[in-house]
Amino acid sequence: MKTIITEALIVLLCTSFATAGPIPALINFDGDTPGLPPATGGIGQPSAYYGPVGAVLVQSSAFGIITKPLVVYSGSEYAGASYTFDPVYNGILRFEATVAFDSLINSYFLQTSRSTDGAVVTRVDSSDDGTIKAPGSDGTVNLGTYVPNTPFRFRMDIDLDDQTWAASIDDEMNGFADDPVYPGLLFENLHLLPHNVVTVHMDLNAYTGFVGNVAYDDISVSIVTPAKDRSFLIGIWVNIDQSSGGIAAFAIFEDQDQNLLIYTLGQCTPSPCVWGVVPCIDYSENVGSNISTGFMAFYDFGFLETWMAATRIDYPEFPLLQVTDFNFFFDSRYDYWNSDIFVRIN
Repeated sequence: MKTIITEALIVLLCTSFATAGPIPALINFDGDTPGLPPATGGIGQPSAYYGPVGAVLVQSSAFGIITKPLVVYSGSEYAGASYTFDPVYNGILRFEATVAFDSLINSYFLQTSRSTDGAVVTRVDSSDDGTIKAPGSDGTVNLGTYVPNTPFRFRMDIDLDDQTWAASIDDEMNGFADDPVYPGLLFENLHLLPHNVVTVHMDLNAYTGFVGNVAYDDISVSIVTPAKDRSFLIGIWVNIDQSSGGIAAFAIFEDQDQNLLIYTLGQCTPSPCVWGVVPCIDYSENVGSNISTGFMAFYDFGFLETWMAATRIDYPEFPLLQVTDFNFFFDSRYDYWNSDIFVRIN
């Protein structure tokens, strides 16, 4: 109990007195002197470090990390470094660090905490059987494995809206694209409100009977921008008025690089005329939404330029778009616009 209270006080003190740093942030120790504690409080520096004298030092290399890592030497006391920022209450906060242990050890080594009381939000444990674990809805979740003196990169994606977090381990140090993601992990103190994250911690606390050391480098903190949700737009759309003289139908789709494209057919006689494929720019209804509900596209026919602009119609039964085309001639004909309602048929 004494250890837990001491840790909470250290976390709260670090949070209370540290100057809030910017997000995004990339923290490394390239400008520090090996054998000394890290500089703190500047851009690209931790906000604070804590623990016994000599427990938190920058080294030229350690445990397989050769780029001047921060090393936390853990005996029986809690030690580490932290980075504090303005509280994040919404969205997804991403916390990454390159990590390497010198031995197999039962400990926790990465965590985040909230404002006001310094309560832990997320925490990761290492085990002496070589596994890395976190709490899940059905008990402890094995996130992967580690090997002494072999660096790996750890990622936390903390969803403040959903009040869960996801973890991934890049044990090959080649990026996270080929690594599994473990979603739905639980906050440590879910009952404490309001939920927020204000500090990330690169620390080490060995459980009773274990002594070991850990190295950290290239710590990053950022806000994740969710990918656009284009599911409403993608598909085949048909004009409900096939006698309007405007657009007959169009299809919206993504290419292999996730670029959005549109293929359009005009209302011509005796059969629809092909406008072809052009880029399509999608839009959401406000700056806080990643759901695309409108688009613009441009066609250049040589003698005529046409802009298409579409917005969603709120209708519970069918997906509908109001599509307006603006037509600009290069001859004596008058420019004009036309507006129709389209329904998605797939």
